[in-house]
Order: sequence, then C-alpha cells, then structure tokens
Amino acid sequence: MKGKWHYIAFLAFMVTLWGKEKWPGYLAFCVLLLLYWPLGRISRLFFSISLGAIIVYTALALNSPTISYPEKELPQKTVTIHGTIMTSPEILPPRISFVLKDHSSNVQTKVYVNPPLDSSFQNIYQRGAICEISGHLTVPEKARNPGNFDYREYLNQQGITYVLFSEGIGNSCDGQSLLAFGDQLRYQILQFLKRQYSRETFSWIKALVFGSDDLLPEETIEAFRTWNLAHLLAISGLHTGLVILFFYGIGKYALRLTETHVKIFLMVTLAVFLWMAGANPPVFRAVMMAECILLLSFFKKHPPISDVLSLIAILFMLFRPSIVFNIGFQFSFLVTYVLVFSKDILLKNPSLIWKSVYISFISQMVLIPLQLYYFYYINPLSLFINLFIVPYFSFVVIPVLLIFVICAWLPAQVIHMLDNLFIQVHEKVIQLIHLAESWYDGVWVIGKITWLSVMLYLFLFYWFMNSWEYRKFRRSFYTGCLLVLLLFSESISPYFSEEGSITMLDVGQGDALVIELPYRKEVIMIDAAGTGHSTDNKTFQYQIKPFLWSKGIKQIDHLILTHFDQDHSGSAEEILTHFQVRHIYTHPFYQEQEFQEHISYTEAIHHTLYRGLMLQFPPYELYVLNPDPYREYDSENNRSVVLYGVFGGTSFLFTGDIDAITEENISIHYPELDVNVLKVSHHGSKYSTSEVFLNHLSPDIAWISAGADNRYGHPSWEVIKRLEGKKIRIFRTDQHGAIIFQFNHQSGTFLRMNP
Repeated sequence: MKGKWHYIAFLAFMVTLWGKEKWPGYLAFCVLLLLYWPLGRISRLFFSISLGAIIVYTALALNSPTISYPEKELPQKTVTIHGTIMTSPEILPPRISFVLKDHSSNVQTKVYVNPPLDSSFQNIYQRGAICEISGHLTVPEKARNPGNFDYREYLNQQGITYVLFSEGIGNSCDGQSLLAFGDQLRYQILQFLKRQYSRETFSWIKALVFGSDDLLPEETIEAFRTWNLAHLLAISGLHTGLVILFFYGIGKYALRLTETHVKIFLMVTLAVFLWMAGANPPVFRAVMMAECILLLSFFKKHPPISDVLSLIAILFMLFRPSIVFNIGFQFSFLVTYVLVFSKDILLKNPSLIWKSVYISFISQMVLIPLQLYYFYYINPLSLFINLFIVPYFSFVVIPVLLIFVICAWLPAQVIHMLDNLFIQVHEKVIQLIHLAESWYDGVWVIGKITWLSVMLYLFLFYWFMNSWEYRKFRRSFYTGCLLVLLLFSESISPYFSEEGSITMLDVGQGDALVIELPYRKEVIMIDAAGTGHSTDNKTFQYQIKPFLWSKGIKQIDHLILTHFDQDHSGSAEEILTHFQVRHIYTHPFYQEQEFQEHISYTEAIHHTLYRGLMLQFPPYELYVLNPDPYREYDSENNRSVVLYGVFGGTSFLFTGDIDAITEENISIHYPELDVNVLKVSHHGSKYSTSEVFLNHLSPDIAWISAGADNRYGHPSWEVIKRLEGKKIRIFRTDQHGAIIFQFNHQSGTFLRMNP
C-alpha cells in the first residue's frame, strides 16, 4: 500500500466533486483498475480498498445537506437568531463578522455587525459564545453576470445559508469556547505589532505572517495577480518551509538543542504558526504534513510524502466534503502533488538556481488550467518575474518579517530604524512590479475553459512530466507543443462558432450591453456603466471586466457611448485603458463633455453618430435613429444615440435614456418602424416608454436594465403596467441578472442568468 494512497485521494476528490453524478468517480476507478489489475494480489487488494473508499465518499456526497432557499422573499422586518458563534470573528473596523449557527434549525448564517468598534464591543462577540443577534436577514447574492464572482456559491461551500446585517442594537452574547482565548491573544498581538511598526510594514506582517492581506493596497494585490505572484500573499507550503528552516536554525545553532528536542521545538512552533496564520487550507495542509513527518520520525517511520499528503487530503474531504470546491485547497494540493512526484527531476540537478527555475516552471504549468477556469487569463512572462521575486520574498522579506515579529519588544529607536530600512528597500521592489505591470500588457485572456479541457490538459501535463523524468526529451517537447496547442485552440474557439450573442449586463442602475457576432467577427459594446472614480470603479472591476475576460474578450472592436451620464459611460475610461478598442462612437455634442480629453488620448478611432447613419458589420447593420445634429436638446438623456438592428431574425431597438418627446420624434421620422425587442429607455422611468411609442413599435419583448432596490424606483409601475397591458414579455436585470440572446443567422434563444 506504500506510495499508492494518492489514487484513493484522487478517487475521493472525483466522487466528492461530482457526488450527485456518480459516474466520474466510478469511471476513474475503472480506468485505474484496468491499468493496475494485472500487477497481482497486492494491487487487487489495494483496489478493493479503493472501491470501499469510493462507496463511502459517494454515500457522504449523496447524503450531504443541500442548501435550499424559500421560494418567497424573506421578511423585510428585523429577525432575531439565537445561536452559537462558530468562527473566529473577523475584525475590519468598523465592522465585525462571524458565522452564527442557529440552535433551532442548525442553519449557519454569516453575520455582519456594523456599529463603531471599540474594545468593549469587540469583546462581546467571541468564538463559542451563545448569542441573540437581531438584524435584517437576506439570501446571499448570486452571480448576476456570466464570469462574475458568485457570493452565494462561495458561502454555500462553507455550509452558510443566509447573511444577516445587524446594527448591534439589542444584541447579547454570553460565554466563549477555549478557542476564543487564542483568538483574543492573536488580536492583541496584532494590535501590539500595529503600534510598533508603520502601516506599510504592518500590512506586510499581517499578510505574510498572519495570513490576511486586507491592509495591502488593492493595486498591489492586483499587480501580484497579474504576474501570478498571488501565491506569495497566501500562506502555504513556501511560508511553512521557511518557518521550519528559520526555527530549525534557531533551535539547532542558537539554542543548542539536541535533534530530538529540535523536532519537538519545531512541532510546537508549527502549531503556533498555524494558529497565527489563520489555519486556511493551504497552510493547514503544509503544517499537518510537516507535523506528521516529524511525529513519525520519532518511531523511525518514513512513509512516502505522497502518502502523508494523500491521507491529509482524505481527512479534509471526509470531515468537510465542500472543501473540494475551495480554490486554495485545489491549488495547494495540486502543486504539492506535482512537486512531490517531480522529485527525481529536481534532485538530478544540483544547482540551486536551476532547481528554483524548475520549481517555478512546474508549479505555474500545472496551475494553468485552474487559473483559466477561475480567472480566465494567464501571463506567459510570469515565469521570469517569479524567478526574481520569489527568491526575494523567500530569503529576504518573509525571514525579515518573522524577525520583526519576534523582536517587536526592542527599543523604539531600533524598531524605527529597521522599519525605515525595510520600507526603503521593499517599496522599490514593489514599484518595479507595478512598473512591469504598466509596461507589459501581455496578459493572455483565453476565457473560462470547461472541466473537460482541464482534465485533458492535466493528462497531457502528466505525459509531459513523465517524458521529462525518463529523459525522453523529444516526446516531452511534442507533448509541450500539444499543451500550447490546446490553450491556443481554446483561445480561438469563438472564431469558429456560428453562434453570436447579445448580453445586457446587470450593472446595477446603469447600462452595458455587449454584442458578439458569429465567428467573433466583431465585438460591439453599447454603453459602459460605472460607479465612482477610476480608482474605485466596482462596476468595471467586478462586473464588466470579469464578464468580458470570461468570454475571452480582450479587444472591443466598437465602443458606442449613447450619452455621457455616469450610468452609461462611467467605465469608458477603464475600457479604453484595459482593453484594445478599435473604434469609439459618441453623439456629435461630445465637445461639451469632460470625456473628450480621454477620446483625444486613446488610439481608438473616434466617430460621431447621428440620425441617418448606418454602421455595417456584414451581414449585420445598426441604423442610427437619434440624435438629430441640428436640433437643440433639453437634456443629455435626449441626446442619446438610438440604434436599430436585426440579429438572428429578431429586430432590436436600443434607446439609451430618451424620454417620451424624443420617442415621439423617432416615431414621426420612422413611421414603418417595427421592433421585436425593445430595450426600455431610461431604466423604466415613467417619463419614457409612452403608450403611443409602444403602439407604434408593437414589441414582443422588453428588456429593462435597472438596479435591484434602486432609489429611483425603476422600473416604474406605470411602465410595467403599460407593458403588461400589451402582453409584452418583460426581462429585467434587477430580477433576472444578465439577459442573453443567443443567435445564429436565422433564429435565436433568450436566456436569463438567474431564472
């Protein structure tokens, strides 16, 4: 059985991941059975045990609780939950959050408490406390656009059903568990370090020693993601290995301990480090591996590392099956397995530099399919920057920060001197990373790939590594070419699809609509809503950009801004900065807008649109019905560019924010206008979509882009009444999320993100 437990771990993962569809796990078992059955009695015994493991895990997966939500909306009034705090409170002033388990239903709820945070308030909420918490109960938000982060799914994977927002009034808690004392000590240590060091240094201590990057600047985190350096910010095997080396040196050479006492010292130190780092899956995996190996060494047992790793993975999945969906779990175990099985390749080269190159190359290559599945892009040059930045963090930053934590009691003058020296050096390195990000925009956006492609990639990668290990370099080269070809085929697949789509994104109280023509001949974007300034544009960052990248879109051929209100053009600057835009279109009155300076600086060709023009994308056209360049308009809304086009045999009218007066003007100029789908103007305002206009167009379907629970009350009940009175089918982003029309040359299908 030695050295074979990874097969059981793999089968357990497959069955747990697809527990409701048992066939993937059984299929994997049958394939392995065919490969290993001829090897004899031991192999047959091993596979008998494997089959038993599969049955157990299938039973667990099938009988694991399924979270269901009420069909009706939850009551809007305040509710009170009586339960126990299950997790360490996360404190991010002025808010504190934790998971509360209801005593009556055993349902777990994520609680956010928002009053001013002082020491007495923080002491109320402790792990293990029995509490009565009052607040507004909600269902977690689902992803409202393709490619967006799904908060509900994220919480479901942790067994959390609801979210409760509390102002803290009337809340009461009593008692705490033993673990709460550790939480309090950790909090006090962090507060002490915060007083001792500057904000810059403390933010890195909190990230790299305590496992929380909430104080790091968002642009720094984004730069690390761009260059595939985010693993440095997530405490895992690298950090754990450095802690072992660091404290082994202290125990062996500073404290002069015996080998046995050094091992005991390391086991205690690792337990403390696990507690300090927050016990997330990657660091938990690394620490438990080290603890198991150290413990077994006392009994002169030296099992294969792969077996230790596999048993830890099996225990993870046994006690918390949903862990298989955790990105940290998948990334951490996949990289560790590959490096463990690549030990022969790594050991054959005595050069430390080449070992670092191999480790970086192998780690990044194996993570490519998961990177594409979750984040939609890869950075081909990240390998090279990793070669410089990873050693810098490994041998300089992390050891220095560990020393800072240990030596925080030193005199203030010494602390200040060390702090300044660290900042001067470290800030220059971070500036270089930012400079590289601004200089190189070679991120390869491929889009979200399927699980089938993930599995095919991993199979080819296994063949690549096997050929490399046995020094069959020609076969390894050809397999590497197949890997690149697979990625390239995923990248160009939209250009071979005869299906196009029109997607009205849910961007809250705004408009953003993307048209992809068949064979990806053109990508047309009509409006780009935004919120806040460019440094804090959450609409672009969390809704528009992830959608475009998930579709593999890095170039927008035509960006049409109907008018210059923030809810229609607020993300235009970011689109022009982060995407390749070939053509940008505005109404002819753009000179009066502040946005004209962005138009002058962009490489996109600028065009003005007005009534009578036609945009051609053979065999498709978009006709411009508004504005009239010779007319005086009373508002920016009525200057909106109005477009008409036919896609998949269905006619669309995109109306911007025009009101009833401009609608009447369009009706006069285009008396024969007939529309199947009307994009309702001005988010369903009562001053638009008049009865006369609807009678003139006779639409079958209405699309309304409006924010959920928006303060304007859009869409208005008057507009809904008009539409329903004419039996027009209504699609609303506030209720359905993104609205999608998939079409070919002759026909199309309407889809909703959230049925």
